[in-house]
Amino acid sequence: MLSLAKKLAYANWSVKESLSRKGRINMQLSFMKKGESMTIKAIMGKDETRRYIEELGFVPGQAVKVISHNHGNLVVIIKNIHMAIDKSIAMRIIV
Repeated sequence: MLSLAKKLAYANWSVKESLSRKGRINMQLSFMKKGESMTIKAIMGKDETRRYIEELGFVPGQAVKVISHNHGNLVVIIKNIHMAIDKSIAMRIIV
């Protein structure tokens, strides 16, 4: 469990990071529109979860394109591979 100081430091980083990049607010992959392409900025979650998502190919700096939405689940192209991911994973990927 994170200490209060670590939570505040993380929250402060999130706000700064969200407002960076020419004033564009970063968002979760799950909010991308069909046909939209963006670059992954960060992976959120516990170490195990982040490691799992990164093993799937979702790493910071990698381009990702949304092909379709299906009841909150997504089909995306990453590294020239079509991949289906559920909403819980998509919400942990910041673009």
